[in-house]
Amino acid sequence: PRYVGIRGIRKVASVEIPVMNAASLGVDAAAVGKTGAGVKRVDYFVPPAGAGAEMLHIVNLDGALNQKDDKNLKVLEQIVYQVPVPIQFGGGVRTKDDVWRLDELGVTRIVIGTTAIENPVLLEHIVSEFGSTVVVGIDAREGRVALRGWEKLSTIGALEFAQKVADMGIDRIVYTDISRDGMLTGVNLETTREIAEASGLKVTASGGVASLDDLVAVRRLQSSGVDSVIVGKALYEGRFTLEEALEVAAEEEDDPLADRT
Repeated sequence: PRYVGIRGIRKVASVEIPVMNAASLGVDAAAVGKTGAGVKRVDYFVPPAGAGAEMLHIVNLDGALNQKDDKNLKVLEQIVYQVPVPIQFGGGVRTKDDVWRLDELGVTRIVIGTTAIENPVLLEHIVSEFGSTVVVGIDAREGRVALRGWEKLSTIGALEFAQKVADMGIDRIVYTDISRDGMLTGVNLETTREIAEASGLKVTASGGVASLDDLVAVRRLQSSGVDSVIVGKALYEGRFTLEEALEVAAEEEDDPLADRT
């Protein structure tokens, strides 16, 4: 089945669309179970084999909120073994042991958020051992980085923090504009571009994708270093299909959407 109900992981996020080269965007897959008002659903999107999905991005909301998440990790293990797509996982990754466990499970990319701010020394140790497997998640509201499942707002700016983690050896960040996540209001293109250019990092944009036009807009940021975008709710609600997203990803940069039906 394309959609599978699960229990435990309360936010299973999104299709990611990496820009594969100067003329194409690649797509990963999933669905978002959270809106700006809170958790909405507990289903996730399973990309059909051969559909071309690049990665399934999963967020463990219980873990991000420091709640017990043993059941969630068991579900994650099932997903890793059953879904034929690389997994990017975040939420509640606080220690080196957490990273080791996820790496042993077969997670392709491990997203660290709160710990990257609260314990940068630990982040450096983790990066020295696990390299590009580790990416930093920067979730921001009004330009400032949010922590612990978005419950706490730090004093550090998103752009400044991106520059700091670049100096620590991080290769990629996932940048989420919290105000747009799950709201279908379009990607914060300007800030995403600014962060990519200022940090020199590879950036995965997140939050707000509502249409194929949004994917085209993100694709145009690839020269700035934005090489991917997470798509969740738009897929889940059927605003476009994974196949349509992949088609947009493969189009030339100057291909118009004016004739798209």
